[in-house]
Amino acid sequence: MPTITTKSYTFETISLLLPAYWACYLINGDSSYLDDPEIAQIEAGLARENVGLCMGTSPGPADELGYGDDDNFTAWHDARPEGVLPGNCVAYTFEVAGSYRAVRPSRKLPRVARGVFTR
Repeated sequence: MPTITTKSYTFETISLLLPAYWACYLINGDSSYLDDPEIAQIEAGLARENVGLCMGTSPGPADELGYGDDDNFTAWHDARPEGVLPGNCVAYTFEVAGSYRAVRPSRKLPRVARGVFTR
């Protein structure tokens, strides 16, 4: 799994090929256009994959198939185990749940001695 590291934290990511019309719910949390069974399908799939925050769409499994960021019709996507029918899908990037951790600074920070910075 890819890992994203910044100055203060690191976490692993995973890309999943999921229906394009789920984007508003996955990215913005807007479920106004979904009914309860659809929300249950989405939540079951996210729990099965052990993912956290959706970071958006990106090249990933769809790119390996030559799709890139665009949505394309496919029967082979990551929501099939929840009974989701074939449809237009896009690759979403998620934080892997529980992978977020703080990073120690790689260089020594300056110490202050009598008001003067020292190393």
